[in-house]
Amino acid sequence: MGSQRFDLSFVGCLNTDGTASEMAGNIIPAIATTNAIISGLIVLQALHLLKKSYTKLRNVHLQFKPAVPLSAIRLSPPNLDCGICRDQYAILLCDTSRTLLGDVVRGILGDSKREVSVYEDKRVLSDPDWEDNFDRTLESLNVTKGKFLSIVDEDGDWSTISLALSNLPWVPLPYHF
Repeated sequence: MGSQRFDLSFVGCLNTDGTASEMAGNIIPAIATTNAIISGLIVLQALHLLKKSYTKLRNVHLQFKPAVPLSAIRLSPPNLDCGICRDQYAILLCDTSRTLLGDVVRGILGDSKREVSVYEDKRVLSDPDWEDNFDRTLESLNVTKGKFLSIVDEDGDWSTISLALSNLPWVPLPYHF
């Protein structure tokens, strides 16, 4: 037998007295019970979310304590200075094939000489020591309609400015005969 040849004596034991089927018979209900518990926790959190009861939302974690197998932690409130947590942004209507990155930054900052970095998602487009992309169009940087630009103050005095890029509205030109 193969199990004896490789000194796997437990394999023969599992197959001869039926313990393998007993173990499988215990595992399947345990998996089903675990799935039901996790599904119930997800549904409870989803109900809180649908009712907009944000203060009742919890992060639930599994612990190795048999007496208290689950622990719940309150969610932190959103950080309004975070560009991801907040849902406030300005819409920038522009022609990305003609708009320069430098024009956008200067248009936002005005006369301020602040040191800022510009990001598109996680991609750095410029920082105070590297402004090579200021003379490039947004389209050449692959920053087009539907993407977000984030302008971050290096000193941290200003909140991050998030800009959603959108096309200029199409206006038909009048015909002159």
